[in-house]
Amino acid sequence: MAGASGTADLASSALVSNVVSGAVQNAQSGLPASLQSNIAAVAANVAALAGPLITSQVLSVSTALNDIALSSSPADTLSQLKASDRSTS
Repeated sequence: MAGASGTADLASSALVSNVVSGAVQNAQSGLPASLQSNIAAVAANVAALAGPLITSQVLSVSTALNDIALSSSPADTLSQLKASDRSTS
């Protein structure tokens, strides 16, 4: 998939879980031997734990972006996002 173009639904829990699982498997060589020997289970567990959190954060950012005016300056946009988050907390 490297170099592929198109869109991806980052709010899709299945997509996020697959990406997290793939990232864990790609990092296998940097993990302790006890984890390397059971990498499929480790990847599935990490994806199950991290996937919903990542999806929730993506949805929160998406909602916030709908509520603010995007600026040509990333710093200004971030400032607006932070202000929006404080007003909804």
